[in-house]
Amino acid sequence: MTEKIHPIHLFFLVYMTQVGVILFTLPRIIALNFGTNGWILISLISLFVLGLIVLMDFIYRWQDGKSIYEVLEGIFPGIIHKLLYLFLSIFWAISAFTIAKKYVSIVKMIFYPSTNVNLLLVVFVVLLYFFVTSSIQAIVRSIVFLFFLTVWLDLLVLYFIPDFEWVHLTPYFFEYRGDLFGGSIETFSAFLGFELVLFLFHFIEQTPKAMRYVYFAHVLTTMVYLVVTFIAYGFTSFHHLTTQVYPIISMLRYFQLPFIERIDGLIFILFMMKVLVTSGMYMWVAVQMLLRIRPVSHPPLAAFFLFAISFIVTYSWNTRYELDLWIQNMIVVQSIITLTLIALLFFYLLLKRRRAHNEA
Repeated sequence: MTEKIHPIHLFFLVYMTQVGVILFTLPRIIALNFGTNGWILISLISLFVLGLIVLMDFIYRWQDGKSIYEVLEGIFPGIIHKLLYLFLSIFWAISAFTIAKKYVSIVKMIFYPSTNVNLLLVVFVVLLYFFVTSSIQAIVRSIVFLFFLTVWLDLLVLYFIPDFEWVHLTPYFFEYRGDLFGGSIETFSAFLGFELVLFLFHFIEQTPKAMRYVYFAHVLTTMVYLVVTFIAYGFTSFHHLTTQVYPIISMLRYFQLPFIERIDGLIFILFMMKVLVTSGMYMWVAVQMLLRIRPVSHPPLAAFFLFAISFIVTYSWNTRYELDLWIQNMIVVQSIITLTLIALLFFYLLLKRRRAHNEA
């Protein structure tokens, strides 16, 4: 019998999966695409994501203890669901590697400019492999530990409050607007990670209130994004946000402590734990999905297969331009997958319930 995880673990898992490397560029994305006081749009996009979580709540209540895999296999016959699993597993594995490589490239740019980015990635991949090949119970316990190890990083934003200037916000709203649709997709991607809960339903102790922890995690993520972006607007001004590639990294350089010379180095080491969880959860779901195609496969071997493919595919993506271009394309695909998957499962289970009700 599969050991269950407590629903409260969903809070730690969702928050740690959502808040990742995109936090370094989120204020710039908001400023470029939504203009002055664009931080307000985070709340609107968060409400949209909240609506998707509500649909997931219905899916959780209606799936009657089944795994999402069983539901999908009831929708798609035979070879079709296996091809779907293969596509999703490879796509999510490559996405996990791309997220990891984006973080590693930032570390290279700041601390090791002469080091090959793929060599740094290998170090990260070793940790990622051990994370992914662990049991879900071990993964969840690790995430809880990493949450308490890194959650205090969110409080560092309070350091900038004394230098916050209200005049930087300007009295105008959404002036100098860029690509509203593209910016909305990028901002939406900052909340991605919540959809992975779908593939954990059969591991969760069955209780009607299980999904409330996902709501709590989403609210915390929204608060972090709002506060960080709002203070970035007031600390560096709107103009600087549109010209800086990584405004949060620039802000971190203002930290001065008498007993630590480079606190940004410590912050980057701890932030790696967040990236490890984000990449790790996508890779873990990818491995589980690949095992669903051939249940007799050895899990570490399946993980090695996906790691090898992902490393080969992303090997030549070494510059910031290349990584950003591929990430933007993957964001669009991932957004489509998330919306389609949730809508498909919701309407399928809704129609199934109505049919059962009419036959009763």
